[in-house]
Amino acid sequence: MAATEEINTLVLNALAAAEAGGSSKAAVQVPSLLTGTSLCREVAMLAELLAPIANPKLAATFRKALTDIFTAATQTISFTLKSHMEASAANSIALAPLIPAVMEVLAGIIEEGLSDGVAVFSAHSGPVIDGKSMDRALSTMYKECQLSSRAAKSSAKQAGAKGGLSADNG
Repeated sequence: MAATEEINTLVLNALAAAEAGGSSKAAVQVPSLLTGTSLCREVAMLAELLAPIANPKLAATFRKALTDIFTAATQTISFTLKSHMEASAANSIALAPLIPAVMEVLAGIIEEGLSDGVAVFSAHSGPVIDGKSMDRALSTMYKECQLSSRAAKSSAKQAGAKGGLSADNG
């Protein structure tokens, strides 16, 4: 999935920035998929095509599909970020500032990109964005990434403490 490739690139850039003494948050350079330009453009084109034939059933189907796509994207992003953070405590520390930055970009997709893209369809059929479900997907992503970050840091502390004990005893 292209989102995974972009997140991997973001992570590598963030780790390189952190290693060079910078902030990993600065690594969020608004890649095309994360900003939703591709997604929003595709959704807008589809919404425009469907607007003339809008009806409640079509609107419900569109809303469900859009929510499922957004949720799948956030799950992919979450999994990718977590796998990098769980690799080491250093990664976890370096990538922690990236989480809110990615969340901000994804929230912007909901609030602006998708909302603007489906406006013409919504005008004919009523709301076609399930903001609550999309917000829930973002919250879940945030919680999972924060838990992974804390777990990696905790494991490193425990390993350091055990290493310190054995050095004292040895």
